[in-house]
Amino acid sequence: MKKIVRFSLYTLLSVGCMSLGSCSADDFTSQQTNFRDPNVINMSVLLNNPQDVSKGYTRAAETTLTTLETVGNNFMVWGYFSPSASSAGAGNLYVGDSHTVGTVISYTSTGWDYADVSKKALWPSTDNPLNFQAVTPYDYGTITNTPADDIAKVAMTVSVPSDQAQQKDLLFGHEEEVKQSSHDNSVQLTFEHAMAQVGFQARKTLSSLSVVIGGVTIHNVRNSATIGYTGALTGSKRALAVSDYAASVADYAIGMTSSAVTINGATAVTLNAEDGVLMMMPQSGTDSPDAWGTSSSSAVPITTADIEDSEQSYLEVLCRVSSGSSYVIGTPTTFGSIYIPFKAEWGVGCRYIYTLSFGSGAGGYDENGNIVLPLISYSVESMDDWKEVESSTLPKGTETVNNSEDIL
Repeated sequence: MKKIVRFSLYTLLSVGCMSLGSCSADDFTSQQTNFRDPNVINMSVLLNNPQDVSKGYTRAAETTLTTLETVGNNFMVWGYFSPSASSAGAGNLYVGDSHTVGTVISYTSTGWDYADVSKKALWPSTDNPLNFQAVTPYDYGTITNTPADDIAKVAMTVSVPSDQAQQKDLLFGHEEEVKQSSHDNSVQLTFEHAMAQVGFQARKTLSSLSVVIGGVTIHNVRNSATIGYTGALTGSKRALAVSDYAASVADYAIGMTSSAVTINGATAVTLNAEDGVLMMMPQSGTDSPDAWGTSSSSAVPITTADIEDSEQSYLEVLCRVSSGSSYVIGTPTTFGSIYIPFKAEWGVGCRYIYTLSFGSGAGGYDENGNIVLPLISYSVESMDDWKEVESSTLPKGTETVNNSEDIL
């Protein structure tokens, strides 16, 4: 999903939620409040099928128009003269206090407006187009900015909290070559999700198994890096990219729908609550730890995977698993842990739903690296820009999709 924000001669901000296709003007409904001076760069709102989600930035829930349009929410914006500006220096700051402190736009009872009315910016002359960039929430990390001749490169250094409830859906938006006459005196910022969204579900393929899950934790994944418009400008598109990964890793537990989720059959059951998904730092194979190196032929304990500066990643599933009256994991009243080697492969703005499958696969392990549940695996469903693609299964430690091999 993408968000579109318009700056115009009205005091409204717009966020349009694109589904599987692009949006035209007919897809939106608009609203306007107080008339503004057409020489001032002000705000308007476009709305495309908003979702009624009550969670805001304090939970790891996807940002929608409903969550964004809450009194007190805001974003920070910068405007720079573009390379084609004829009478102003290309790359010079025009909107914003500095390269790292932009102009704050806040949502009020009457719509979006400048948080500080003294910061209102007038449109420059028509032969001096502007390049705009914005970020929200702008206080999630430390803003960095490397001005260049083509466009500034607004980014943010973020350390993703281990507390899932404190994670946020970070959004960046930009538009190039904007003049007062563009878009009916408006600026159109297309906001994009910068983080990777990760959730879990589970199913069982053997009716003889009884499975109850109490939690899922991802261990030892990169938690800190710089993300933003650090890549090259291609046409009118500035790609989001991640750079400068820190060596640190962290553990992340999803927010469960309940303290004990019973898995009844082959239909996958969602484990994370609506606001219990993880908003994680994107990472590729070269930038994320290897999967925990245990195997059925060579046991490696969890303590080895957790060694500082050489960490390996894995899943920990808190569960009770039994066959008849015999418990393989846990007891009738307590949960036990099963561990699965895991390799994080998360793209910018992509959603990943992992399905744990009890009764198929090659194995889950105990803390000493020995197989204790031979039949368990996981597969991953990826959604580019929050859009669904076909479910796929990944071999352990690879990034191949549409592969039918078991992961473990």
